[in-house]
Amino acid sequence: MKTCRLLLSLLFFSQAIFGQTWNWTELPEMPFATANNAVCEAEVDGNKYVYSFGGIDTSKIWSGIHKRCFRYDVSNQMWSELDTLPSEVSVIAAAASYVNGKIYVMGGYEVLENHNEISSNRVHIFNPETNLFEDDGASIPKAIDDQVQCVYKDSLIYLVTGWSNTSNQPDVQIYNTYTNTWQSGTPTTNNAYYTSFGASGYIVGDTIFYYGGAGGGGFAARRFMRRGVIDPNDPTQISWDFIEDAPGPPSYRGLFVCQWNHFLGRRLFSLLQL
Repeated sequence: MKTCRLLLSLLFFSQAIFGQTWNWTELPEMPFATANNAVCEAEVDGNKYVYSFGGIDTSKIWSGIHKRCFRYDVSNQMWSELDTLPSEVSVIAAAASYVNGKIYVMGGYEVLENHNEISSNRVHIFNPETNLFEDDGASIPKAIDDQVQCVYKDSLIYLVTGWSNTSNQPDVQIYNTYTNTWQSGTPTTNNAYYTSFGASGYIVGDTIFYYGGAGGGGFAARRFMRRGVIDPNDPTQISWDFIEDAPGPPSYRGLFVCQWNHFLGRRLFSLLQL
């Protein structure tokens, strides 16, 4: 099973963005130990929150995959439990994105008792103002898990590569949060340098960057950095190229999210692998 223990942490800058010193602050533990969960941030009436959706418990076996959801109040440093994910099955390796006041929890995969895996095409929509799930969004055209998921112009959600049932995929699937519709973007090159599961990505301006992940014949974690330049006049058109390997160790499910345009300012939320 494609599992990896993750730790939700907060990193605080003690200097400006290009400063060299970082200060770590340990925060209250979650009420329930979980890993491989979908995590994102949101702001409600000026208050900042971090959300966790689903995941796997400390048993780290198929029966420990759960649908429990939690919210962390940044100002008051308190956790609270929310309603469970509105799904018939529990999944891991989903991803969550905060766009225009809603949270979109997408994809993931179910693990059966015989260890077979089934990728999900579900789009769960959570309203942070009411703390309730709304009706699901339009299904993902190709069921996917462990995808790179990132937001463009507080409107579109890009699902880049990932794993679908039996193999890595080069697809780019684009969800319009305003029209509840999907489009296909320019796929990545269909080889082991680009296709991956458990990679990390972010959009800066009109450019997608995604790093690491596993794939190839032995599913080894990689240090590859890829770049996709989005045509702002037609966001489905993406020019992909390969950047030199990033420094440091290979990364697998090491999600690094820097939300400069939202409430975090000089704060970073990070999911770090153990």
